Amino acid sequence: QAALTLGDEVLFPAGTYMHSATLTGKSNQRIVFDKGATLKATTVAALGSGGVQGLAFTSASNISVIGFNYDGNRAGRGPTGGVGGATGAHSLVFNGCANVYIEQPTISNSPADGILIGCSNAASDTRSHNVVCIGGRVTNAYRNGISITGVKNCKIVGTRCDNTNGTAPEYGIDVEGDLAAAPQNNNDNVIIDACYLHNNTGRGASLAGYTMRSSIINCLVANNGGTTDAVQCWGLADEAGTATAQSTDNRIENNHVFGTIAGGSSIYGGILVRSDNTIIKGNIIDAGGGRGIRADVATATGQVIEDN
Repeated sequence: QAALTLGDEVLFPAGTYMHSATLTGKSNQRIVFDKGATLKATTVAALGSGGVQGLAFTSASNISVIGFNYDGNRAGRGPTGGVGGATGAHSLVFNGCANVYIEQPTISNSPADGILIGCSNAASDTRSHNVVCIGGRVTNAYRNGISITGVKNCKIVGTRCDNTNGTAPEYGIDVEGDLAAAPQNNNDNVIIDACYLHNNTGRGASLAGYTMRSSIINCLVANNGGTTDAVQCWGLADEAGTATAQSTDNRIENNHVFGTIAGGSSIYGGILVRSDNTIIKGNIIDAGGGRGIRADVATATGQVIEDN
């Protein structure tokens, strides 16, 4: 922690670094993990609300995190006592941050979310802004691989999110405004591009309440939806949330969705649409049974479905 507090350029050489308290970064900082460098939580690192996170930034700007290699040690730590919401034991956290660049993260065994991007204060617009994540992998997270709960302008490109399992929603990537912090902290212009989303117990990726002008494009989405909850057994979804927490003007285009797992129900499939003005175009869908595309026109209007 001393190096992160003092240094603008922080290098983790090869080796395993055990920690039992959250490591915090700051503004105008570049953090690089050399090949063979791993940060790992100890078995006594706290869980639940106020739990020990891997590396966290709050209200910081101009941040680069390169090669972040983290083991959340969920088998050794639990999880017990729940994931703890925004202050849970997530692995890489950006709350209310701006101009963030993440390159080739490798995050495994998180007892909560692998990556969390959100706001720092629910009472006002403190969304994160201008966040980019390139490549890497998030695997075996307990709740979501990546959670995006309050951000304007975010790109997740070429990231693999797989084998999320433990507690709902269990998505590879969950883009969903925090209802306690919305609408002032809604998601706006989130792009999930060319990601590999597979073997997640819930959906591969989902756009949900208070998310607008966002896209899931060019992704490979395979063998998701193993839960017995039929509503969650979809490869991709754009879901309105509640009547007062609508998603709108989103796109799901040019994805390949296949092998969605039945979860014990016939009401499942490739793409679920429950939001206004969603464009579903150019997708290849082999859901393995159930429905290819389900559009709920009773709860949403202006949907465009073509060339799938």
